[in-house]
Amino acid sequence: MDKTEEAAATKNDISVMRKQLVVARDTVQESNQRLTEGLRGAAGTDDQDLVRSLCRDATQVAGSTAALVSVSRLLTLEAGDDALLKTMLTATTTALASMNALADLLSQATGTIDEDGATLQQFVSATKTVDASLTALVSSSADGALIPEGKRLEIQATANAVVRALAKLINSFSGAIQQSIVTEAKVCSCCVASFGALLDDTAISPPFLRKPALRQLLADGATSLKQIYSHFMEQTKVEVSNPTSESAAHMIAVAEPVIVKVRQCVSYVIALSKVDGASPTDEIPTPTPEEVTLAEKVTNVPMPTLHTATSSTSTSSTEGMYMTTHFNPIQF
Repeated sequence: MDKTEEAAATKNDISVMRKQLVVARDTVQESNQRLTEGLRGAAGTDDQDLVRSLCRDATQVAGSTAALVSVSRLLTLEAGDDALLKTMLTATTTALASMNALADLLSQATGTIDEDGATLQQFVSATKTVDASLTALVSSSADGALIPEGKRLEIQATANAVVRALAKLINSFSGAIQQSIVTEAKVCSCCVASFGALLDDTAISPPFLRKPALRQLLADGATSLKQIYSHFMEQTKVEVSNPTSESAAHMIAVAEPVIVKVRQCVSYVIALSKVDGASPTDEIPTPTPEEVTLAEKVTNVPMPTLHTATSSTSTSSTEGMYMTTHFNPIQF
């Protein structure tokens, strides 16, 4: 077969799959609409015949969805388009979650409405088809490390920016507090938000779709950091409102849990960047001493040095370093 014939055959195959895709889509929409209307009208009913009918409709929706996903998977893998792949991963994951929820409901009907379990078996079979398609899609996207080097470096750079922003904000307490501290606080908050967003974005990337424990690890890290940083900002507002000679030291102490959490997240990111994306493992790795050391290096930014004033200059130094009541209140 020459190239012209191969191109014609490929075009014919794509045309056939496109027609199958349209038929499967229309069938899913029709069946799903019928199921939705039936469920809406059957709320609280004891009519077993109606419930059996709904079970059959649900099974038809599942079968049509499985066919739609299978054809879409073939077209997606053939196209080799990253954007299309990500869309299909999201759609297939959503479909599988919905089907699993419906399967739980159908399992309750087995032995009563679904006397021989035939409906449930058909539904489970369709669910397995969708699950297999999702596995194939994830495998095709899991080329290389679980967290690519570029993403790891981006997370490390953002972590470093977080700690630097914290240091700069705390340094504002080393002298007379100025209105510029508001800008420093906003920059710090933006850095923390960016770091958390990167963790969340990584957690929902294709390689993590089949790894719930690892996905939750990153999501929990982002959530925990947000909570810890919220406490830090509350303390910042308190110290700005009532500054003392101990404000800088207190802020350094309050910032420490934020830095520790960022460092912990980075150490896990480094460890996950060494895991093969195609590996089926979902076990949370323990960062090695080398990985912990690298995370410490990334987040090792000197905090402001606190100086103790001498007895001969203590009064003037204190008056010059901290905001007194005649300054205008600073609002965040």
